[in-house]
Formats: sequence, structure tokens, C-alpha cells
Amino acid sequence: INGINVHKYGAHIFHTSNKYIWDYVNQFTEFNNYVNSPIANYNGSLYNLPFNMNTFNKIWPDVITPEEAKKRIESEKKELNGKRPSNLEEQAISLVGRSIYEKLIKGYTEKQWGKDCKDLPNFIIKRLPVRYTFDNNYFNDRYQGIPIGGYTRIIERMLEGIDVKLNCDFIKN
Repeated sequence: INGINVHKYGAHIFHTSNKYIWDYVNQFTEFNNYVNSPIANYNGSLYNLPFNMNTFNKIWPDVITPEEAKKRIESEKKELNGKRPSNLEEQAISLVGRSIYEKLIKGYTEKQWGKDCKDLPNFIIKRLPVRYTFDNNYFNDRYQGIPIGGYTRIIERMLEGIDVKLNCDFIKN
């Protein structure tokens, strides 16, 4: 839409650092050169995701270095008083502090899950990257992209010439 790739159910980016796997899937289709570098729109201001130095500086303009970002986050984490996070809200605060939690996590997460962040398990947010660099790439993997023609085409090509049996007992057949 207007030059922006829009995925109805969210982008599904294939990513790996394993060259063997990358070469294997590329025999079935061509991948575009997609690098996942999402942004969040909060009240008309844009913020880089994953959370990185660009995000920290936009939230806290006086924060310029990784050391300053870590110090600010550590300061905001003090509200937990060393408590081990037991829900998503506490886990998010332990990762990035209250300011970022309130602006970029709370509303989105509660809308997505239909529940208060205090009622969600802490593990949900643990996989969210936090980087003290200016890298906006969501993944650390060397290879990433979205298959041109979609994932269905990859599966169709993988299965060409192979008998596929449905609704049968794998052990008996």
C-alpha cells in the first residue's frame, strides 16, 4: 500500500545464520532482500524497534551513549526493588524501564492480548531484543528475507514428485 509492504497477519520473515539452511530454502524460491527494522508510532512520534540507541535517544534526548542508556534504564528499574519479575509489566520494566514500557509496550501489548500487562506472563516479552547500538535490524541472523511468491510456493516446490498421504497413521504406513 503506497509502496509499503503490508502483511495482513504480520510479516513472516525467514531468518537464519546457517548458510546450509539458507542455500537449501533458496533452491525452492528466491527471497527478497528484506531486513526487518520495524518502527512504532506513539502519538505521532516514530520510534525504532527493536529497542536500541535510536529509541533511547528519542525517549531521553540527553542519552547519547550506551553507558548513559544503561544508567537510565537501571535507574528506572529500581522501582522493582530487586524483585524477580512475575508478570509482563515487571519484566518489561526490568528490560527497558518504565518510560519505554509506558510508551511503547503497555498499550500495544494490552491491545494485542486483550489483557492487562500485569495479568500476562513475563516470558512473553523476554524475546524482545534490547540493543545498545544504533542497529535497527530486528534479527541478528546473517540471512533474512521474505520468499517471493510466498511460503506456499516453497512448500509446493519441496513436495514436487513426493506422494503425500493425509489422514493416515504414520507408523502403519
